[in-house]
Formats: sequence, structure tokens, C-alpha cells
Amino acid sequence: MKSYVSELKYGLLLALASFAWICLEYAVGLHGKYIEYHPKVSMLFAVIPIVIMWKALVHRRDVLQGGTVSWGQGLASGMVISLVAAVFGAPSIWVFLNFVNPNFFPAMIECAVKVGQATQAEAEAYFTFKSYAIQATFFPLAAGLVTAVILTAVARRKNKAAPAEPAKAAG
Repeated sequence: MKSYVSELKYGLLLALASFAWICLEYAVGLHGKYIEYHPKVSMLFAVIPIVIMWKALVHRRDVLQGGTVSWGQGLASGMVISLVAAVFGAPSIWVFLNFVNPNFFPAMIECAVKVGQATQAEAEAYFTFKSYAIQATFFPLAAGLVTAVILTAVARRKNKAAPAEPAKAAG
């Protein structure tokens, strides 16, 4: 695991970014006054894990691997980052719900019912700590795998043969 210390750091960065994002959503009113915009604005967060994983893969390729990264190295790198984010997912949700916005689920339930997205019973079943803890744990793993595959395909470089030396004139 020592060879993946860098990925552990990027995974922690992703976990902190996720927590900061949900707190920012709350701070700008996406869990209250502007709740109807929450689903669309939340999708913007997808850029952040992609950028973090890209930075990690480029670091692995250019600094740790000397300019090339194999499929295995790239996928392992992405999965370590995703695993760290997944480990912190449920605890982050718990902290957010208990200390930052205890009204999150009631507000989301009310909004889902109001806009006709779900019945009261469906909304109450979906907007629970258990549901969000499961999502916060498994989504980073699944999305991380897909992201790692795509980014590794882009980040891989083959070592190019050194250019041929020009022939020296005899003399």
C-alpha cells in the first residue's frame, strides 16, 4: 500500500471535496430557498472527482512511473481513490445531517412530493440516512471504476523510442 500513498491523499481530498460541496449547497440555499434547483446543480459536482482522479493519474504517470502508466496501475490508482472516498462517504453524510443541516431530509421529502417526483411514502423511503449512506458508499466505487477506466485510457503513454542519433561524419 506504500506505493499508493499519493492516491490515499487524493482520496482524502475527494472525501473533503464531497463534504465541502454538500455544505456549500446548504450555504447557498439549495436545501431550502432554492431547493428546486438542487438536483441539477448537484450534477455539477461530477466535474470535481474527475479532475481529482485525473490529477492523481497524471501524478502517478509523470512522477511515480516515469511517463507511462499501465492499465493495472491506472485502475488501481482510481480504485484506491474511490475506496477512500467511499469509506468516508457515510460518516460525512452523518456529520452533515447531525451538525450542519438536520432539516435536509424533511426539506427534500417536501420538495419531492410538491413537484410530483414521488409520493409521500416513496419520498420518506428514499430520503433516509440508510439510503444516503448506501449511496455515499457504493456510488464512489462504481463511478470511480468507470472514471478510472476512461481516464486511464486517456492518461496512458507509451515510452517512445529515443530519436536516432544523426550519423557522425568520419573525419
